Amino acid sequence: MKKLSILLLTLSFSGLSSSFQMECSNSNGSIKYFSGHYKNALVVNDKVNEMKAIQFLSEKVISDKSHDSCTTQSSNDHGIITWERVTVREVQIETEDISDFVICKNVGDSTKPCDH
Repeated sequence: MKKLSILLLTLSFSGLSSSFQMECSNSNGSIKYFSGHYKNALVVNDKVNEMKAIQFLSEKVISDKSHDSCTTQSSNDHGIITWERVTVREVQIETEDISDFVICKNVGDSTKPCDH
């Protein structure tokens, strides 16, 4: 039974993969940018634009947090690291001739081996 439990635990962790998603918006919601594993789009004034139309000109980090489950669950062989980063970015939309500032939230997670 113990071997079966270890096998199932190993398989469950090997099925997990890393993921990330970034979502950005300006103050009135007229510019929305999504990039990652779940959604990729650039929406300007409710119209979908080409992703290559956006240029990020500058970035300032507002908050940067991460959590490593290996540090809190020392008995596991594998853990999960999660992160969340909030930034303010200056953007330029070439197809619309617009420049503005957007708030971006980048979240992600990844499995990792725990070093014991």
